[in-house]
Amino acid sequence: MVTVGSSAAVSFDRIVFRSAASRLGVAPTSGDEGALVRRGPYGFSRNPQYLGFIIGLIGWALMANSALTVIASFVGIIPLVLVPFAEEPWLLARHGAAYDEYKQTVPRFISFK
Repeated sequence: MVTVGSSAAVSFDRIVFRSAASRLGVAPTSGDEGALVRRGPYGFSRNPQYLGFIIGLIGWALMANSALTVIASFVGIIPLVLVPFAEEPWLLARHGAAYDEYKQTVPRFISFK
């Protein structure tokens, strides 16, 4: 379990901090003005940052091997799953047909097809 948890935590670090954040910077990922980004991790997931945080929380729960940590991780994951549903109407209004097409081709989190 510790090995799986450690792997998930390392993946989280690489997905969020070294990939998405370093390539895009703070402004484009915080809702500031800009074009719809479809390159890098956003080509595989519409919400790679949330996905990275979810993977990190799962890794943390597995590494800690504690019921309390599993509960805390689950509570932390709930808003990370729900927030994209609140953001999508804003993104659709902002980017129009481009975002609608993006939604059709890129999964919200990850696809197992």
